[in-house]
Amino acid sequence: SEVGLLKRELRKKRRHLPVRKLLDQTQHLTPRLKPCFLMSPLSVAQYLDAGDSPFDLVVFDEASQIAPWDAVGAIARGSHCVVVGDSRQLPPTSFFQTMDGEEFGDDEDIEDLESILDEFSAAGFRALDLEWHYRSRHESLIAFSNHHYYENRLLTFPSPAEDVDGMGLSVKPVPDGVYDRSKSRTNRKEAESVVEDLCSRLRAGTDNSLGVVTFSMAQRELIEDLLDVERRKSPELERFFSVDVEEPVFVKNLENVQGDERDVILFSIGYGPDASGKVSMHFGPLNLSGGERRLNVAVTRARRQIVVHSTLRADQIDLRRTQAEGVKGLKNFLEYAERGSAALSAWAEEVGPGEAESPFEAEVAAALRARGHDVAYQVGCSGYRIDLAIRDPEAPGRFVLGIECDGANYHSAKTARDRDRIRESVLRGLGWEICRIWSTDWWRHPAREIERVEAALERAKAIFRDARAREAIEAKAVSEPERFASSVTADHAGDEGEGAPEEAASEVVTEDQASIGVDEVREVSPSPGRRLTYQSTPSSQLGTNEQFFTPASDGALREFAGRVLELEAPIVERLLQRRLVDAFEQRLTKKARDRVADVLAALPEAVRPRMHEGAYWRPDQDPLQFAIYRVPDESSEDPREADEIPVIETVNAALDLVQASIALPKDELVREMARQFGFARLGSRVEVAMTSGVDTALAKGALILKSDGSVVVAG
Repeated sequence: SEVGLLKRELRKKRRHLPVRKLLDQTQHLTPRLKPCFLMSPLSVAQYLDAGDSPFDLVVFDEASQIAPWDAVGAIARGSHCVVVGDSRQLPPTSFFQTMDGEEFGDDEDIEDLESILDEFSAAGFRALDLEWHYRSRHESLIAFSNHHYYENRLLTFPSPAEDVDGMGLSVKPVPDGVYDRSKSRTNRKEAESVVEDLCSRLRAGTDNSLGVVTFSMAQRELIEDLLDVERRKSPELERFFSVDVEEPVFVKNLENVQGDERDVILFSIGYGPDASGKVSMHFGPLNLSGGERRLNVAVTRARRQIVVHSTLRADQIDLRRTQAEGVKGLKNFLEYAERGSAALSAWAEEVGPGEAESPFEAEVAAALRARGHDVAYQVGCSGYRIDLAIRDPEAPGRFVLGIECDGANYHSAKTARDRDRIRESVLRGLGWEICRIWSTDWWRHPAREIERVEAALERAKAIFRDARAREAIEAKAVSEPERFASSVTADHAGDEGEGAPEEAASEVVTEDQASIGVDEVREVSPSPGRRLTYQSTPSSQLGTNEQFFTPASDGALREFAGRVLELEAPIVERLLQRRLVDAFEQRLTKKARDRVADVLAALPEAVRPRMHEGAYWRPDQDPLQFAIYRVPDESSEDPREADEIPVIETVNAALDLVQASIALPKDELVREMARQFGFARLGSRVEVAMTSGVDTALAKGALILKSDGSVVVAG
């Protein structure tokens, strides 16, 4: 009962650690499992009596940071022990051992210690290497560490594009920065650049979580001070730092960032030329033995993007003046960040040439090239490559379709699940469209297989065209705000469980709904069948929140998505996403939205929905013939919110009400529409949604606004 109370308290505080979530899921699936505790080694020694019966299993996570003398007490309390860690990451240090009522020691006074991971490795215990790398959504984010620290043993997955906006590694030079080496040991200009970048992203309403990593404590403290000033100036930024957010903004230095990750990481190198223009070869903890491990930790924290704010350039680091591996690594990292994809391509050539691995792949590539397609072999820069990839003629630098053949890469996977499910799931999650060709099918019917590949290619092109169109709409919404009703807080306030206050959620409307219009003006006659009752899909419990992201849930998600579309289409994108995540008790995060998009893209073509006017439509529905609007009944348990009603329905409601009344003042029409859709109060969000329907009908000429303020039907 005490463990249950503790878990409920932790959930209230929204501290979603991966290990804790895994323990919750395990105990849910196996109710008779003995109690599990998630504790630090020191807490084990402090709170668990040495005379208690031993645990069946003791697991150490992040073991590279646990000193042996701290771990002994926990090891003694278990029958079996599993030690999990990365010997290339941060070891235990004396960083926190100078707390005797005074300040921490200087960065350069840190001493590395041995870890329990080192001891177990030296003792010859059986080891299992985990080589698949999932975190980085763009291969450039892990390529540096894979090349320099892991001997390219990590199996990373290539991105479908060399340069993707908002992803990958880039440098933002701070040429006027000065490193105050003799006094504050900070770089104020660089700190200001980081804070400006961070705050501009937060004010723009980014979906990405953000973190700042500095290379010294002094620089971290300066950035925190500058951020405090900005947070006092702009209180709306405060929620991004709250513990109620799943991944709040953090500012950390090299020594305490291990174990954290964010979508976007902003680096502040801090070091650089001093006031006289001289560059010292002292870079704090990077000069120590093991400094390269600190750098490895820092550069592997990002899932989507790293932006390096740096006064220091790679050519200013003189390796003749230092033998430190960490400093050498910093020079290489800055060179890599400055060169970008050119360095990535060079490393890919070092791993192996982009050539066909079998006559089978060469024959498929030749057949595709004969039809005019630009085909590349072995795309990637690590041990795992995509066999063939077709470049997008409309977007240079992007691969529109990846083709997997059952060759060396396929046979190298240890299990069928790795070969046929997980690998493809990861690639689709990174933005690839994948088609597979079996060698037996190729030998029997090569022409048919080529036709199948070309059909997949056309579908992939259509998906990319839609994505580019959405990006253009979003860009236009930002550049022409007077024409698009949008809000910085729209995505955050609407996400279930994101911690945003309900009052804020009532003030927003999504960009799609504010900017959407009717393709053609339709003459619609009054019809008794135009006003129908909205039927929502009965709620279902399909699994746990952890199962939502596993390939095993694909079938259940596709089947449930089909049921939702059958009952509720046209349905706005956000509502469809909410229906699916609710079935797994999942929150509507950016990762969950991407998962839903992958599920819909994998539906059979006969039932796959298409996006039109901000909503998903079934293939059998014609938007130009859709003349109804749907209202809730009194017994409805899950009525739609105002911003969950497709604009096509608000347009149809406006037409129907005006035709029934001959003429209506605009404000009265908006209130009557809100009442029809079941809203007792005309709040800001409701008013914006209803007005959007009226304005769309007016803009397209279906309704006319007279000089006296009344609205009538055109013609």
